[in-house]
Amino acid sequence: MRLPLMFACAAMLAAPVHAQEATADCDAQMVVVMKAVDARRAGDSADAARDKLRAEYDQTAADMLIEFVYGVPEAQIDEIEPAYRAQCEAM
Repeated sequence: MRLPLMFACAAMLAAPVHAQEATADCDAQMVVVMKAVDARRAGDSADAARDKLRAEYDQTAADMLIEFVYGVPEAQIDEIEPAYRAQCEAM
């Protein structure tokens, strides 16, 4: 009886730590996402933005992110940050 109770207590204590780690991961991802969004807002071409991100991050990840950001209609650019953050934090 004690062992299951101890595991339950440990799980409850670990949940806030996992949430903190997830928030930190999302914050780090948002830095990358916003670099792509900011490049688009600044009028950079997709190729120029892709080159900048490839210099800092994995080529495949940079390519996919740029394709996504530059594929979003101009009127919805401001929705990328809150939508991405909500999706990330829900995982």
